Amino acid sequence: MNTRRILMLCVWLFAITFMRAQVPQAISYQAVARDLTGKVLSEKPISVRVEILQGSNAGTVVYTETHELTTTKTGTINLLIGGGDKVGESDFSTIDWSQSPYFLRLGLKQEKESEYTEVVNTQMLSVPYALYAEKAGSVVNKGEEEPSDGTIQYGRDFVLVGGGDPFESVLFYEMMANDELEVTYNVSETSDISFHMDGIVFSVIYLTNSDLNLTAEIDGMRLHEDYSSKSSISGRSYNFLFMDPNQTQYEFIIKDADGKIVLSHSFNVKFTQGQ
Repeated sequence: MNTRRILMLCVWLFAITFMRAQVPQAISYQAVARDLTGKVLSEKPISVRVEILQGSNAGTVVYTETHELTTTKTGTINLLIGGGDKVGESDFSTIDWSQSPYFLRLGLKQEKESEYTEVVNTQMLSVPYALYAEKAGSVVNKGEEEPSDGTIQYGRDFVLVGGGDPFESVLFYEMMANDELEVTYNVSETSDISFHMDGIVFSVIYLTNSDLNLTAEIDGMRLHEDYSSKSSISGRSYNFLFMDPNQTQYEFIIKDADGKIVLSHSFNVKFTQGQ
């Protein structure tokens, strides 16, 4: 069997969202799948097994799930850990995170392969949780808890989780918290705008165990399709890029399968040219 490896592109974050007395949790994880030679596994169907171990990287497995997905053109995969197909009796929501340390172990297999090959085994450090939990909790439960018209509801049927590198994650939560975003950009020799950061990166997590087929838009920003995913039973991931430093007002919108707006949010951006 050829060994496969996944190169991690961004930090995973604990997103804590509050819904009634429960605390749904999920980890947004993005990576690039490559073969042993370093070649990107482009548009390939793969299966990823996620295991959370307690105590050490060879400790007790406290949770297992699998994800069946297809890589993008760039080999990118987006996992919403906690939203996959559960294996065994344990539940993600019952993990006692105070009993650290915990480790994340990923296994990968392609079509016609019968066994998973371990590609990641790393400690789940607590720093990201402390940094982003407060902001994550500030953007939930907008609107009625049980809308009478039966529409899809944010905080009940789906939640939003920041993704990408730490700066991009903070940017997303600042956007949702009504803060003015500060973005630095550089101008190349051809006068094209080259931004210091990629843009706004986030995931939509479905809480209904079904594909809600929600779509996100940010007026004035371009969707980076190679680093965004299609809708699935667990949700989907998005990467939006800033295009015009002269535009300061933006509108963030989530629509359902019929094109009806289920969440909208306005925010401002202050652009500063780098040295």
